[in-house]
Parts: sequence; C-alpha cells; structure tokens
Amino acid sequence: MTQFLKATALAATLAPATLVPGAAGADSITLDAPMAGDSLQSAEVDMSVYYLALEDGAYEVVATYLGRVGAADPQRLIMALRDGDAVRFGLPGHTETRFAFARDGAEVTVSAAPVAPVLARNEAPGT
Repeated sequence: MTQFLKATALAATLAPATLVPGAAGADSITLDAPMAGDSLQSAEVDMSVYYLALEDGAYEVVATYLGRVGAADPQRLIMALRDGDAVRFGLPGHTETRFAFARDGAEVTVSAAPVAPVLARNEAPGT
C-alpha cells in the first residue's frame, strides 16, 4: 500500500472520533512514529494529526480540523518539520486558540492553548 493510501486510510479512521464535538481528547499530544495519529481538542477546534517521514529527513505533518460551532467542512493543513523546528499560529476563524507544532528528534508535539482576547485602542502618543 502506498504512503498516500495509508495516510488516507488513517485520516478516514481518525476523523470520525476527532471531528465529533465532545469526543475525548487532550490539549497536547506527542506522536512518536510515522502514521501513528492522535486527536487534539480545544474549546473551538477538534483536530486529527499524523506525520509521514520524508526521504530528505523532514516530517510531513498533516492536521485535519473542524470547528466545533458552525463548521461546514473539515479543513487540512500540511507542513514539513525538521528536527528542532517549532511553529505557533492561530487558525482562520478560531481566534481564541493558539496551536503549536514542534519536532524534537523522532517526536512531534502538538498543543492547543487558549488565547486571551486583545482589544486594540487608538490612543494619542504619551497618554
């Protein structure tokens, strides 16, 4: 079976448990083997994550997510992580959660953390 077919089969297997609001999960997961997926839930988003080892040494991390409120279709993001890489970001339409993806050796850690809303104010300088 090709890696693409394996990845598709894994995503199909993980998606029902991950994309159902209220499914059991965590706010941080660690993946320690290719194709060993896991689920991550935040207040806003349910996410299924796995990675593939690429020939150049990078890991292709695939995350499929669905918002818990008013979501229409699952969305997917794909990134390449090399050993020591780390990235943090928010997802479009889900401003109250920051996601972090990091690779340390053979492990990929994904976490979700709440973000306090920040209000912008126009003030004159020196006030």
